[in-house]
Amino acid sequence: MTRLVDDLRTRGLVAKSRDAHDGRGSVAKLTDKGFARLEAAYPDHLASVRNRVLDHLSPALVKRLGPAFVRVAENLGG
Repeated sequence: MTRLVDDLRTRGLVAKSRDAHDGRGSVAKLTDKGFARLEAAYPDHLASVRNRVLDHLSPALVKRLGPAFVRVAENLGG
């Protein structure tokens, strides 16, 4: 993970700083350039998720999974 984040930092996609609560760790945050890159990736990523996952589930199952995914999203800490 450290090498990946360092590579992203080198390319200007993330900024890395010490964790204020735990000095042993670091926090990586997207830069404006990194966020723009993420936004550009959304259409291809969502198409891939649809093709690999959602297209293989019935509409009824997708509807039932919705509340479970909402619960997961609420607990991601962001």
